[in-house]
Amino acid sequence: MEVKIDIKVEAKSLPGLVKLAGDWILISNIRERYGNISKEELFLEIKKLHDGNRGKFLRIKDYYEGLWDEFGSDYIKEMGKIMDCDLNDNKMVYIVPSLWVNIADVIGRKNVFIVSEETQQCALDFILLHELTHLYYADVLEKFNLREAGESSLMEWVAHLILFKTPIKKLFCGIRYSEVSFVKKNLGFMKELEKLWENREDFKSFLEKAIELNKNTKGVLIC
Repeated sequence: MEVKIDIKVEAKSLPGLVKLAGDWILISNIRERYGNISKEELFLEIKKLHDGNRGKFLRIKDYYEGLWDEFGSDYIKEMGKIMDCDLNDNKMVYIVPSLWVNIADVIGRKNVFIVSEETQQCALDFILLHELTHLYYADVLEKFNLREAGESSLMEWVAHLILFKTPIKKLFCGIRYSEVSFVKKNLGFMKELEKLWENREDFKSFLEKAIELNKNTKGVLIC
């Protein structure tokens, strides 16, 4: 995994991320103008956000690189066991000021975009693993030809199970499963999914059953 700060990649990627998730992911001053500016103007707006902040962004970059040095190899190893396949350490993490939420490009399956804030560093390890898990999950769906499991609800549900119900939990701190907003607001469904997880034969068969559960479940909140 590499951590980067790249205005060109950020500006080029925003349209795809908006198409994936909606323009609500943009910070307000970008979102307000987003539909009425050219690619060149968008680049200049993003450049303004970077100007004068390089030192701050480099500190965040260094912090994430330190985290990956600490637990990256253990994460890749455990994820391979969980998903029953070999995984490559080939993802990119971009530190960006144009978004107010973190997002993984699960269509391209290569890049993660993380908000350029230094606050709440005790949760940055979880943020990094959460977004990377989305990318590796998308890789496995492609391999297993189970794109139905790529719906936002399942992508979030399974990510939380992987992070909190496997040895990966030991790689981050400060966040409890029962306190995660997504889990609290979808507790009934998560209990049903946990049963499938605990009784799974392998990752693929678990996904097949999770797809059916997802089809029969209404009112899930993505939060």
